[in-house]
Amino acid sequence: MYGFGAEVLDSRESVTKPSHSDSAQVLRIAEAFLDELKFPPLLRPDVPLDSIPTKELIDWAVDLYSFSLLSQLRAVLRGVISLVETRNIPALRILVRALFEMGAHSCYVKKHLRQHLEWNHLEAAWEFLLPLGTSNLYTISPYPEESQLFPSSTHIDKVIRCFNEIMEGDALESYSLLSEFCHVDMAVFKQHYQWEGS
Repeated sequence: MYGFGAEVLDSRESVTKPSHSDSAQVLRIAEAFLDELKFPPLLRPDVPLDSIPTKELIDWAVDLYSFSLLSQLRAVLRGVISLVETRNIPALRILVRALFEMGAHSCYVKKHLRQHLEWNHLEAAWEFLLPLGTSNLYTISPYPEESQLFPSSTHIDKVIRCFNEIMEGDALESYSLLSEFCHVDMAVFKQHYQWEGS
C-alpha cells in the first residue's frame, strides 16, 4: 500500500534537525549580504582579440566571472529561501544541486587560475578563462570539438573531482546523491510516497 502527499515528508523529519524557519533565517542573512554587493560596469580593456593577453585583460575576465557567479548565486539563493519557507523539498533539492555545482566550479576556477597566475602564464590563464564566458555544451554542439569560436567548457566530472580535494573525498558522493533527486527515478518518486504494511 502507498501513502501519498506532503505528510510523507513530514513524517520522516527528525526533531533534532533545525527548523525550516531557522534555516530560512540563516539563508536570509546570506541573501542580505549578497544584496549589498554592487557590481560596477565592466569595460573590456582595449586589447585586440589576436594579441597576447595582458594582466588587465585577465583581471577583467576574473571580475566578469566573479560578478556573474555571485549574481547567479544570489538569484538561486532567493529561490532556495522561498522553497525552504514553503517546505517544497523536492524542488529545493534541485536548486541545492545547482548551488553545489557553483561552489565546486568556483573552487575549480580558483585552483587552476591561481596556478597559471603564480607562474605568470597569462596566455594559459586567458585560455582557461575564455570558455567560462563564451561556451556551454549547447552552444558548442554544432561545431567541431576544438572550435576556436567556442572552446570546450570544463566537464562537471572534472570540477567535482577538484572539489573532492576541498571536501576531503565527500564531493563525489554528495553530488551523486543530489543528482539522483534530479532524475525521474526512485529517489525522486520516494519523496512522495511511503510503503505501509498490510
